[in-house]
Amino acid sequence: MKHKYILALSLMSFGIGCKNAPNDQVTTNEEIPKPPKTIDERMNEISTEYLRSNLNDFARYESIGWSKVDTIYQDYKDTDASKIAQGKADSLRSVWSDAYHKYQYAGDVTEQESKRLEKYSDSLFDIHENMEKQIKYNNEHMKTGLILGYRIDHKFRAPNRYGAMNVSRLRFFSDTSLTNVTNVIDLDNLDRQVQQTLNDMENLTNDIREFNRN
Repeated sequence: MKHKYILALSLMSFGIGCKNAPNDQVTTNEEIPKPPKTIDERMNEISTEYLRSNLNDFARYESIGWSKVDTIYQDYKDTDASKIAQGKADSLRSVWSDAYHKYQYAGDVTEQESKRLEKYSDSLFDIHENMEKQIKYNNEHMKTGLILGYRIDHKFRAPNRYGAMNVSRLRFFSDTSLTNVTNVIDLDNLDRQVQQTLNDMENLTNDIREFNRN
């Protein structure tokens, strides 16, 4: 009897201990937050959604490949700094033009005065040319750091309006919000336009050469 009483106490103690012991597998109703989507994932997503809404038969659409996302920065030539510099260069050109005309058409000045005007005009012209070169360099090489949006290229296969499968290449643009496509360029059509322009330039060059021979 004594042994049964001790066993009962032991079982009760064990039960109380298990009830109060910490639970290593704590369950919760809160979901683990998903990591934010990358820019590439967002561009892929909104571009695919654009295709879903605009292709003739999206069910037959086949992805071939995606490029990396390119960031579109504001051109330096569109900044206030570049516009101010260009304004100064234009003003200097106007001053140079006035000095040049005075030098060219000054009929009643001494030879010494004429040479002084010529030297002054040449100096202004050199300064203006250097300013224009610096502005051109800045516009081509300097970055503003201001992001205007993003773009991504996509190659895919999809049916045309007659049902035949075609391979296409499109470039999708988005602003910084990455919520929707803001513009689309057909890269194949762009290539054709560039090639047509090159052909036209070559034909024009040949015409000029032929004309000069005659």
